[in-house]
Amino acid sequence: MTYVANSIVTVDGKEYRPGDAIQAPADSKALEILVGIGYVIQRPSIEDVQHPAVQADAASEAVTGNLSRSDLEAMTKANLQKLAADLGIDVAADLSKAKLIDAIAAVEVSVPIQESE
Repeated sequence: MTYVANSIVTVDGKEYRPGDAIQAPADSKALEILVGIGYVIQRPSIEDVQHPAVQADAASEAVTGNLSRSDLEAMTKANLQKLAADLGIDVAADLSKAKLIDAIAAVEVSVPIQESE
């Protein structure tokens, strides 16, 4: 899992802005609290993206695929609802956790390729 700042937060003495990936141990108490109140969100990482034919699109320099069901199942319903909303899935209806996972897993996602420096 990747942890991403949803607002300006400080974790272990380092400041993060919205959209920044947080570099902290996953068992960090501060991280757990920030996820609980919504200042930080959990997102499956690029390694968690699975698809039988994962392809890199040379024009847009992105990898496309589907999110891992096992990682989605490990997420809380509240985090699944936030992720679903971010992916454009209508969360107005009170979907069960299983239905949220089905809907999210069906969406093809695109993750930009970041070249190492």
